[in-house]
Amino acid sequence: SAEIRQNPNAIGYDGLGYVTPDQKVVAVARTAEGPYVAPSVETVNDGSYPIARPLYMYTNGQPKGVIKDYLDWILSEEGQRIVAELGFVPLVPE
Repeated sequence: SAEIRQNPNAIGYDGLGYVTPDQKVVAVARTAEGPYVAPSVETVNDGSYPIARPLYMYTNGQPKGVIKDYLDWILSEEGQRIVAELGFVPLVPE
């Protein structure tokens, strides 16, 4: 981050949960004509932010034991609340 800040021609890419107040966040577009969209939980969830991507968690077979406990917790209301509090994008209820 410090190296990027010191170079006026540098471009960095980071996840929403890692953005700090001293970083400049810019809107991006799929095409030069726009629309240019700033990253936010809302624009990621509504699909308008073009650089968002899903996150997958893979297990070796059906999860069990502490792995299942962790996955159940991260998908729980409490786990998703913490995800949001940390600045990451929580799951959208289906």
